[in-house]
Amino acid sequence: MNINSIYAFSAKDKKGRTIKFKDFHGKVLVIVNVASMCGLGTKTYQNLADILERYYEDGLRILLFPCNQFLNKGTANLVKIDEQVNEYSERFILFNKIDISGKNTHDLYKYLIEKSPVWFKGVALSNFTKFLVDKDGKILHRYAANEYIKVDDIRLMEALSQTQKYNSV
Repeated sequence: MNINSIYAFSAKDKKGRTIKFKDFHGKVLVIVNVASMCGLGTKTYQNLADILERYYEDGLRILLFPCNQFLNKGTANLVKIDEQVNEYSERFILFNKIDISGKNTHDLYKYLIEKSPVWFKGVALSNFTKFLVDKDGKILHRYAANEYIKVDDIRLMEALSQTQKYNSV
């Protein structure tokens, strides 16, 4: 895949509208595959809501992609998933269910997996795997499912500081 950023991709949001990722240019993104029935959900959604609340005005956006590929933990319909995530934050950007592995893997996830830092190449994804993407659409870090993003995470802080410089020009 000879693509240099996530801005080449699009996906359907929760209402079926096509969202072009180039519309997020200049924003720091956390891209997460989520599952409605996974035990990691409560703590992960709270963690993501906390950092989103703190850094939304600084350009942070969190994109949630429901997936039902791991132990049938994402079986709720999109309306239920939307209700569930809105309990934590109405600022989450929820997309339609997608596949993140296998023959029907969404192109965005093919890119995220291929362009992940070397130490993650070939490592299986699971529910709540998180990707930090900078303002230019480049992957900065991949967080494991059980790894939470601290409000003072150095990678997040650096990405947000670059966004502030970008937005002040």
